[in-house]
Amino acid sequence: MIRVFFSFPVSADFTSAVWQQVSGQPLLEAYPQENLHVTLQFIGGVTEGVVARLVPMAQRIAAGFAPFSFTPSGWYVANDRLRLAMQSPEAVAVNQIIRQELAAMHVGRPDERAYQPHLTVGRPQPLFTPTTLSLPVATKCPVTEFGLYQSERGDHGMGTYTLLHHFVL
Repeated sequence: MIRVFFSFPVSADFTSAVWQQVSGQPLLEAYPQENLHVTLQFIGGVTEGVVARLVPMAQRIAAGFAPFSFTPSGWYVANDRLRLAMQSPEAVAVNQIIRQELAAMHVGRPDERAYQPHLTVGRPQPLFTPTTLSLPVATKCPVTEFGLYQSERGDHGMGTYTLLHHFVL
C-alpha cells in the first residue's frame, strides 16, 4: 500500500513570494519550499492497481479544464497549521468531479467537508498570530496541471512527496 493524494503544484515564483512572508517568522516552523502545494484530494493508502486506475480517470478530468489561477485571500491557522486560503472556482469544480469519480470507484474515504483550497505553510507555536503576515506580492498563482503524489513520512514528521503522474489542464 502507498499513500497518495492529488495536488496542484505551486509555481516557483509564487512559492518564493510566500516563503518571503513566512521564513524567519518567530514562533513558526515553516515547511520546506519544495513541500508547498495545494491539496486537491487526499486518497490514502491504495495498491499499485488502484493507482493504475486513477491515472486514466485523472487524465479524463484534466482534459475537461483549461488553465486557471488561484487568488490568495488570507492567512489563518487551522488544525495547528498555518494556511494561506487560495480562491478558485475551477479548483473547487475539479475537486467535486474527483470526489464523484472516487466514490464511484469505491476508492478513498468519503469526505463530507466542503473543499477549501489552501496552501499549508508551517506549524505555528501557540502564541503565533497570522496578522503579522501580508498576502504574497504575487497576487495570482497560475495552475496548468495537477499531479498524483505519493506521501511518505520524512524526517521530523515532515512528509516527503513524490510525483507519480502529472495531468495537464
